[in-house]
Amino acid sequence: MHAQCVAEREFVKGLAPDWYSSNVEIGELIASRTQRVADVVSDGAYLGIDESTISKKPKDSKIVRAGADRIPAAVLAGHQPGAYVVSEWRLLSGRAHGFHWPAKYANDARHCENDRFVTYDVSIPLDRFLGSIRVAMIAARVAMDRYAVLADIEPTDARKPWELT
Repeated sequence: MHAQCVAEREFVKGLAPDWYSSNVEIGELIASRTQRVADVVSDGAYLGIDESTISKKPKDSKIVRAGADRIPAAVLAGHQPGAYVVSEWRLLSGRAHGFHWPAKYANDARHCENDRFVTYDVSIPLDRFLGSIRVAMIAARVAMDRYAVLADIEPTDARKPWELT
């Protein structure tokens, strides 16, 4: 639970300004996830579990961001590559790890008759999902090309994802 709350909070904090999002009140969501993380740590302390044991999962986002910052802005159609790629990575990573919270950022909310409830489809729409995969392909290709330069080898001659239509 701790990791999922932290992941969702960090996802929302790092959203690119132009990244797709449903009508989500970001400030309230960050506050609720921050409180939930504190509650999990408190519960752990009550049970005799040290906070470092609960929260020692390393942050991969710094590695992803460092790589994403090397992507030319023109390749991602005017988006801020660092923040945009991290947002997409977190969405795909969340789904890959079985979390449902990413669907909230890929789908519009459906309001029910009872105002207390809002529902989201748990699946990500295919066109949205394919767009995220395209961003991941671009990040991987830029990383491959960078590796080739640093290793002093010829880069692959395969077409680049941004050249595909």
